[in-house]
Amino acid sequence: MQTYKISGFTIYSFSTIDSTNNYTAIPEIQSKLPHKAVIMADHQTKGKGQLENKWESESGKNLLLSVFLNPDMIINDQFLLNCVAALAIKDTVSYFLKNPVFIKWPNDIFVGNRKIAGILIENSIFGSRIKRSIIGIGININQTQFETGTFNSFKLIDKKAHDRTRILEFLLYRFNAYYEQINNPENSLQKNYDNSLYTKDEWRSFKTPENQIFDAKITGTTTEGKLKLGLKNGEIRTYGHKMIFFN
Repeated sequence: MQTYKISGFTIYSFSTIDSTNNYTAIPEIQSKLPHKAVIMADHQTKGKGQLENKWESESGKNLLLSVFLNPDMIINDQFLLNCVAALAIKDTVSYFLKNPVFIKWPNDIFVGNRKIAGILIENSIFGSRIKRSIIGIGININQTQFETGTFNSFKLIDKKAHDRTRILEFLLYRFNAYYEQINNPENSLQKNYDNSLYTKDEWRSFKTPENQIFDAKITGTTTEGKLKLGLKNGEIRTYGHKMIFFN
């Protein structure tokens, strides 16, 4: 393990680990971590996606990390952590690739119609406050072959090999800038998140878990992070994660 600092974050870098989120969640480890710690690895043997999905990544090719925070924030504001991570990744991808980048609700980052990054947030709640947060981030950098055709990477887009450390530095710089906005009542985090949503204000087909299919427009999100869909009759419906799917 190597330890160093970037933009106010303490970095703990491993060559191989089961999962950066799993490691960060170990109580004995967590108790020793400072606020704004970053656990990262060249390779994860059990990389995690949403709802225990596997995160596919070749060793040494991508950015795999977990940001550990002691936010001490009210539960009602927890979606802002998602906004911080998503916007920081979006800015980073945009800066290096100069391509339009979108947030596919709730926590995937897309270039074109393919996923280039994902987020997995695990919060520890005590009473009515979030005391600890683990924000897992995976960004596809130099990998060019995937088991499925739905993924993108920096190298697939511009055909260049990229310096992962340089990308990490920019990512943490932007993450910190957005994170510092959370306690500002006038923060525009959710507005910026909503304006970055993939296919926002476009008519498209959606599907419910019961296979009900209908057309709607994404209009934004609620303060809890639910997706707001506008129907052709003017009705606005809201859906939580895994309660609605792009068809």
